[in-house]
Amino acid sequence: MFLKNKFSFLLITILLASTQFVYSQNYELIWADEFDSTEINRDNWINEVGEYWANNEIQAYTNSRTNSYIDNGMLKIVARNEKYGVRNYTSARMITQAKQSFLYGKIEARIKLPFGQGIWPAFWTLGENISSVSWPKCGEIDIMEMIGGSGRENTVYGTVHWDSDGHASYGGQKTLTTGKFSDDFHIYSIIWDPQKIEWYIDNVKYNVVDITPSHMSEFHKEQFILLNVAVGGSWPGNPDSTTQFPQTMEVDYVRVYQSTSLYPKIIITEPLNNATFTENEDITLTADVNFDDTIEKVQFFQETALIGETSAKPYIISWKNVEAGFYKISAKAVSSSGLSGSSETIDVTVGNGQTKSPYKGYSVKLPGVIEVENYDIGGQGSTFYDVDANNTGGVYRSNSVDIEECTDIGEGYNVGWTAAGEWLTFSINVAKTGNYIFTSRVASEVSTGSYKIEIDGVDKTGNISIASTGGWQTWMNSKSQEVELTEGKHVLKFVVINGNFNINSISVFEKDAVDELQIISPNGGEIWKTGEINEIKWNSQLVHNVRLLYSTNGGATWKAISNKSTAEFGVFRWLVPNDISETCLIAIQNSDKSATYDFSDNNFSIKDTATSVNNNVVHIFSLEQNYPNPFNPSTSISYTIKLAGNVKLNIYNMLGQEVATLVNKHQLAGKYSVIFDARNLSSGTYIYKIMTDEFVSVKKMLLLK
Repeated sequence: MFLKNKFSFLLITILLASTQFVYSQNYELIWADEFDSTEINRDNWINEVGEYWANNEIQAYTNSRTNSYIDNGMLKIVARNEKYGVRNYTSARMITQAKQSFLYGKIEARIKLPFGQGIWPAFWTLGENISSVSWPKCGEIDIMEMIGGSGRENTVYGTVHWDSDGHASYGGQKTLTTGKFSDDFHIYSIIWDPQKIEWYIDNVKYNVVDITPSHMSEFHKEQFILLNVAVGGSWPGNPDSTTQFPQTMEVDYVRVYQSTSLYPKIIITEPLNNATFTENEDITLTADVNFDDTIEKVQFFQETALIGETSAKPYIISWKNVEAGFYKISAKAVSSSGLSGSSETIDVTVGNGQTKSPYKGYSVKLPGVIEVENYDIGGQGSTFYDVDANNTGGVYRSNSVDIEECTDIGEGYNVGWTAAGEWLTFSINVAKTGNYIFTSRVASEVSTGSYKIEIDGVDKTGNISIASTGGWQTWMNSKSQEVELTEGKHVLKFVVINGNFNINSISVFEKDAVDELQIISPNGGEIWKTGEINEIKWNSQLVHNVRLLYSTNGGATWKAISNKSTAEFGVFRWLVPNDISETCLIAIQNSDKSATYDFSDNNFSIKDTATSVNNNVVHIFSLEQNYPNPFNPSTSISYTIKLAGNVKLNIYNMLGQEVATLVNKHQLAGKYSVIFDARNLSSGTYIYKIMTDEFVSVKKMLLLK
């Protein structure tokens, strides 16, 4: 739909017998909009607005309730013959960009199409990265398109578009034996997996494309959904005297399913939903992953901000010094092949749950880098002010601050479409009193922008002007004079004096600061044991990502631990390999600038500490999934203890209330199994949690009576 030429299609038609339905895989529903409310769900959809579009279309897209609305459980997108700016037709184009995006799965909608010469309805997807890479490098999947006009309204098209040293496309079509697609509702869907995309109408396949070639990498990244009705354009031609207005596309539902076997399944097992903690407490976040292939990493998020990651099982991080606030935590498991699955979000309250708090749960440490998209949680007039109510960029966060994808070093996001009087606040924590320089990464096509930075309400920089950088994604440094900051917590306020510039980040360092890495541990003399999980720790400055390596021969040769870990977190949980040596070293290197690196000062040792108990060699702590599960009335729970110590194994209901204690005693290293008898409990989900001196793990089980 984004760019079409009727004659550019390479059409293939793979028609199957009408009895061949799509039940070959097990799918579960992961997202849907049933349009069963009275208003369009703005957590799902944005209305794109404008008068100028590709393909020589002649409509204006609006957010008017006359062009898109919900009526009697149906989304209705209406094309009208009416004046709007320079256009004589209006319609609606609705997208889920930055709100709902998907990689692989079954995407379907039940739709009744409009008709008429020049009417062009579509149900399709675009790459979530379109803002940074543009079309067609973002990839496009047209699930359904129909071009209105006599003799054409019984045919729909399914097509993909991508970049292969220029625009490339591949598609197929389906023609009804009788009638038109505007006569009744039909289900339009694709099945999209790492190998192929298949198109279906009413569960009958009619087209397929192989997406494994390297030049089709666009189709292995997340895409968002679009629904629209265009008027006119290069493909259908313009309306004529036979075209009746208004024309309406009715959408009963949009649903997205994912294969139960294709993606990692991940749940947060600790803390429980609605847990509460005291202010400045370290909070342990634990996730459990079910997947047949290798998990490369598990990431933990506060809303959209990454707050920690680990590649070692059990998947645990410590979210440190969390400040008072209401937080929404989720986890994401990424496989070695790039497939990912996300957990449900849990709510966490810290302290008095105040509504103004740092976005990541902790103040930005300075010296360091402030990513401007991570302004404090609060709201309009509290932690930010934006002159209009819409997030023009439409990504990362759902309030009115305008955020878009960024192509600057480190990528991520930037705040754009700035206007005079707008501001953002950030909670900061200065490590030591001193003189610092604020270096803002800015981009602009004009030379009218300016800003200032306040600390605790005091202007520290005066107005700083921004020269044109030559483009909205062409970045340069904008520096302040030296500013004295005192040790401790403060509020930094970024104030736009004159707008029309983009801002990516604010680096706050002393005058002659350079990028640095310093290993904290292991740094010589440590004894680490095979099969254990130990933390590699470091300090960093002006570094985004790091590469970690280890040597077992005093640095003569090196092996990779991680090619890309977030420098900010300063810790990597490492499952110590079975490489026994007394001359081990760790190396850390800036992933973006290899000349910045550090080594352990002295050798540390990796030793074999396997313990034999009942002829079983025990290398790790573990808590297994109970069996059977679901169960009634009893089930077996197995666990492994690597080191002797105190062991507790408790059962909790979903309210966090303890309902049984299975183990509470000192145990030697070994493998154990206990029976949980639940005959006195009601059906439902229960939590079982093991705690030792060095290990904590939590899993869920289901009692069905």
